[in-house]
Amino acid sequence: YAAHHDSTKHPAANFITNASIRYTAGSISGNGPYRVGLKMNQGWIYTEGLTHFEQADTDRLIMAGHDSQGKLVVALQLSRKPF
Repeated sequence: YAAHHDSTKHPAANFITNASIRYTAGSISGNGPYRVGLKMNQGWIYTEGLTHFEQADTDRLIMAGHDSQGKLVVALQLSRKPF
């Protein structure tokens, strides 16, 4: 959203926070920054502007988007248990 008003800002969007979800399918697209979509029975969770990821183990994935100054602008964390 910020990029629409100022082209120097990193484009990022995230529409859900601190929620337990169950998704039926997932999709990663883009050439960087990346977009992630998670399909749920009730609709989609969509995260845009992801630039980095960290997979600490097989049950936890952290994805983040950083601006040109290295500041965090968006994050998506997936795991079977809260962390």
